Amino acid sequence: MTDLDTAYMTRRFNFSGVIANCANQIWCFFDDNLTVDVLMDTNQLLHVKVSSGQWKDPLFCSFIYAKCNRWDRRRLWDDLCSACTDAHWIVGGDFNVVSSLTERKGGAAPKLKSMEEFNACIEGCCLVDPGFEEGGSGKRVGE
Repeated sequence: MTDLDTAYMTRRFNFSGVIANCANQIWCFFDDNLTVDVLMDTNQLLHVKVSSGQWKDPLFCSFIYAKCNRWDRRRLWDDLCSACTDAHWIVGGDFNVVSSLTERKGGAAPKLKSMEEFNACIEGCCLVDPGFEEGGSGKRVGE
């Protein structure tokens, strides 16, 4: 694993700050008018508190890059539930699982047990899915 070159990346993308998770697979860029505190850092999750002098309350953000294996994702679901908050909270990223059969087009059929576990996490964390316009193709580049 290569360490994140923060000086280069902030210059390259014109941000004043960047943080990465311990696996260096999740990057969070931000401007200097924000304070970003890392609350949880795992190989699948970067959970942060974002504050600004312009906001009354902080915003909590959980950035996800889930493992492809259902067994490995179970740790993510546990970590996400432990990060659960009643405050303003946004959760997003690549979960490597769908919550509904309608979210998938082509490729192999989604695993129902994986969907059940994902939906249990969504419900357990009191999250709301904002929906989507079109699901993934289920195909990788070059296939």
